[in-house]
Amino acid sequence: MSYLVTLAVLLASASQALAQPPIIILPGLLDSQLIVTYNKSADSSAACNNNFNNTVMWVPSIGNATEIGNFLTTFAAGPGKQLPDCWFHVMQLQRNAARQIFTSNIGVTVRPALSISQSYVLKPLQRLLLAKTGLNYSASRIKVLAYDWRLDINSMTRGGQLAQLRGRIQTISRQFKNESVILVGYSQGNLVARALLRDTKMQALVKGYIAIAPPFGGSARVMGALSSGALEGNIMPDLEAKLQIPPPYNQIISREYLMYNAAQELASLAMQAPSPAGFPGDPVIAVAGPKSYKVSQLGQLFSDIGQPMLAEALKSQVDASDFVPIPGVPTYCIYGGAQPTPTQLTYKAAFAADKINELPVTAGFVDGDSVVPLSSLSLCDKLTDKDNVYKLMGKINHFTVLNETAGLAAIAKAFGKILEKK
Repeated sequence: MSYLVTLAVLLASASQALAQPPIIILPGLLDSQLIVTYNKSADSSAACNNNFNNTVMWVPSIGNATEIGNFLTTFAAGPGKQLPDCWFHVMQLQRNAARQIFTSNIGVTVRPALSISQSYVLKPLQRLLLAKTGLNYSASRIKVLAYDWRLDINSMTRGGQLAQLRGRIQTISRQFKNESVILVGYSQGNLVARALLRDTKMQALVKGYIAIAPPFGGSARVMGALSSGALEGNIMPDLEAKLQIPPPYNQIISREYLMYNAAQELASLAMQAPSPAGFPGDPVIAVAGPKSYKVSQLGQLFSDIGQPMLAEALKSQVDASDFVPIPGVPTYCIYGGAQPTPTQLTYKAAFAADKINELPVTAGFVDGDSVVPLSSLSLCDKLTDKDNVYKLMGKINHFTVLNETAGLAAIAKAFGKILEKK
């Protein structure tokens, strides 16, 4: 029986008795658009040549090479600067010591935006939700909660973005006569969802929470992005395949160079580095020349690659003892568990602090979803009953969980269980 037929059976009685509770989706790393306003007069570094207002700085239009070239020149660098320096300035974060948070650079204001139809990752989920043989949902009841995916949870909390997201959820609930909502997180979106669900008012509003590919205990792959601009495992394959640098720009910069510079002080990546909860026993997670780094030495690793302030983002990692069921919120965990997944990165030479490092070699393979190891994913299991955990075998990985049949079937079952509850 197909997953859609199975879902139809599960929902046959529930759909007649219940209205459709609003679905709120928290997307993953890099999925939300980032729209920037830049005030040249406020920026003493003169990184950009012109002011710009409500300009998309991510995701760029990347249908062909010409559009990539247009994107690079949209963010024209100031006098004496190199071509991508303006874009780096608006993308990168800085550490605000007084406020103890990561923020955009001076003169830069960023707002996130995303609809499910714009998402590189979420479109298959949209098809499931709207299909008449699936959930048959009204499109007006499916909302995507865009957020600034550059930030760690501590910065989102202290900077007010988490409160804004809570307010948005409350507004959506009121729009539908104070209905409770179904919260769906994908990848990094689950770290935001968990932070939101620490609030008792949020717990009362959420009818059920579906965690898809949750990197609760971190991933070794993010260190490659921070040190070397590694794309594999850090960017969705569809986007990676299209993100090509056209002539003549490819003579000046590479994709990895763009990623490396954009990731400077990228607190969200540091937050998703291997944590003690997800990598128990303090294993070695990186080897650079003669030096090795354990989980407990991540602060030193960040310092050695020239980004010591990223150690502050580790405060956003969640301790294993905090993974307990969320009061009143049925939780469902869905992830791939049979793909070779690295737990260690190896570099030929010691880290350089002032330039991009060589791309690492992945090592220490264990079961997982190709990005996040099982020990990290399975922290989700502590939030729920074993019957609500869908550990998927076969070819399901971090990115295909949303479009492979087995992944969609598990998501359909989770929705069915939530909608059956009174």
